Amino acid sequence: MNWKHALVDLGITLLAVGIIFGGVYAYTGGVYPPIVVVVSNSMLHNDTNVGELGIISPGDIVLVKRTDNIVTKMNATNTGYKTYGDYGDVIIYRPDGEDVTPVIHRALMWVEEGQWVERNETLGIYRSFRAGASGFVTKGDNNNVIDQQGGISSLVREDWVLGVARGELPWLGLISMLVRDRTNLSNVQPIMWVFMILELAAIFIILDLMDKAIDRLAKRLRA
Repeated sequence: MNWKHALVDLGITLLAVGIIFGGVYAYTGGVYPPIVVVVSNSMLHNDTNVGELGIISPGDIVLVKRTDNIVTKMNATNTGYKTYGDYGDVIIYRPDGEDVTPVIHRALMWVEEGQWVERNETLGIYRSFRAGASGFVTKGDNNNVIDQQGGISSLVREDWVLGVARGELPWLGLISMLVRDRTNLSNVQPIMWVFMILELAAIFIILDLMDKAIDRLAKRLRA
């Protein structure tokens, strides 16, 4: 009869996992990948907020949410709408539409094909230009120059955008960087490893409590 008990336990575990992943899928709108690991310092605001909650730091995991309503920094300054410590939405996009590692930077403004964009050093636009196509002007909060003048990407077309950044799982992406992206570990400050270890300890405690709760539920169902 033990196999029946094992099936009950397995069923409850799979249900719990399905609820979690189903919730993530529903929230993100079916975006793939639904999460991205931040590996650079390009979205920091200064050296003092490395690892700070609410600011995108290397080692953070960010959810990617599909949306048709991207609020640019230029529009958000009129409404006060902020995400991750500054005005406007942070978008995740494929640079030049290529199948490479996505970029996670802030959408500064939308420009139409043929539009003349004036120099604005405050925004990181160091030379005026005429838009060769319609798209978003983008920039990392910690970068001095827009992506379109820093060799990262041309104007970001709507179909290159995977979604907007929503939510944050701080520091857990350091595990992925250890395995897959050691070259960017130099961007990680030592204190962030401490934060990650403490976070993992808290997660293990929560998982242990969940396991005990599932075991109690399984016993009731077997009774």
